[in-house]
Amino acid sequence: MKLELNEFVAHYKGLIGSEVIDEHFTAPLSSKDSENGLTKVKILTKTVELFFRADFKSAVLNNDKAQLLTLSEAILDIAYDLGFKTANKWINNPVLPYSIGNSKIGNDTLVFNCSPALLCPSDLKGYCENCNSCYAKNNEVTYGNPLVRNLLSLKKLLIYDIDTIIKATLKAIRIDKEAKNCLFVRINSNGDILDNNMLKAIDKFSYSLIQANTNDLKVAYSYTHNKDLDLNLSSNIVFNLSFKGSEPAKRCITAYSFDKKYLDNSQYVICNGKCKNCSYCKDKTELRTVVFMAHGGGLKGLDMLPDGLIDVLNDHKASDWAKFHSKLCNPQQLTFEDFL
Repeated sequence: MKLELNEFVAHYKGLIGSEVIDEHFTAPLSSKDSENGLTKVKILTKTVELFFRADFKSAVLNNDKAQLLTLSEAILDIAYDLGFKTANKWINNPVLPYSIGNSKIGNDTLVFNCSPALLCPSDLKGYCENCNSCYAKNNEVTYGNPLVRNLLSLKKLLIYDIDTIIKATLKAIRIDKEAKNCLFVRINSNGDILDNNMLKAIDKFSYSLIQANTNDLKVAYSYTHNKDLDLNLSSNIVFNLSFKGSEPAKRCITAYSFDKKYLDNSQYVICNGKCKNCSYCKDKTELRTVVFMAHGGGLKGLDMLPDGLIDVLNDHKASDWAKFHSKLCNPQQLTFEDFL
C-alpha cells in the first residue's frame, strides 16, 4: 500500500511547512539532521495519524482482526520504504520482539509489547485518561523504530498461534546471554492488550517463559487501561489497573501534582521511579493503589524531586520529619512542602 505523493504533500505542506521531494522521501531519518523539522520519524508518525488512525480505530472497535493485520502491514511497508530497519531475527521467524529493560525498569527485565502506543487499543476505545501525555507515545514519535517494532509484535500476534510464538521466542532467549539471565517479564511498556483472546494467549506465553527459565524468573507483570478484559482469564500475570475495576488486580493512577492525601492515607504508595529497586507492581498480594507521577510529553514529576525522597515518604508517610530530612540522599535544600 503506497502513499500517493500528491496526497501526502497536500497534507504536509500546511502541517510542517516543507514539501516531500520525491517518492522515496529525502528527509533525514533522525530529527538531529533536520533543519526544517521534516524528518522520516515525523513523516511516519503523522502518516499514521492522518491516514490510518480512523481505520485502525474502526477495526479495534469491531474486533476486525483481518483489517488490523492489513493496516499493520501497510504501515510497516511505508516504514520500510522510508528506511526504517527491523532486525532480521524479528522479521524472519515467529519470535515475539523483545527488549531488555533500561536504567529505570532494570536490566533484569524482558519487555514484550502487544501493540504500539500510537495505535493503542485502550486509547482508541477512549479508555485511557493519559493518552495526551503518554510517555510511550512520546517514545514512538521521537524515535520511530519503537513504533515499527511494536507494530511487528501486533502483526505476529495476529498471524501466528501462540504455541508457535512461544517455541520460537524461547529458542531466541536461550541463545541470548542477556535475555536468558533476566528475572522478570514485563508485558507492555507501550500499547495494550487487544482483547480477551490475546489476553489468554499472552498469559500462556508468560507461563511458558517462567516455566522454561533455568534462573530465577518468577514474575510476569503488566499494566492495562482496557476495561473490556476479563482478568480472571489470566493467572500468570500480575496486573496493575489504570481504571476502577472489581477484578482481582491492584490499582494504579497517574497524578499530575502531589496531593497530601497520598502521604496520609495508607491505601496509597507513591512510585519511586526505579522499578529495579521496587517489587510493588510485581507483587500480587500488595493491593495498595500505586501513584505514578506524570512523565513524558514534557511533563515533569519525579525528575523534580531529590533522590530518595519518595522512598522515605512511603516508609514514614511524612510523619517523622526528622527522619525524613536525615534520610534524603540528595542534599538539596528542599522540603516536601516545596512539592505540594
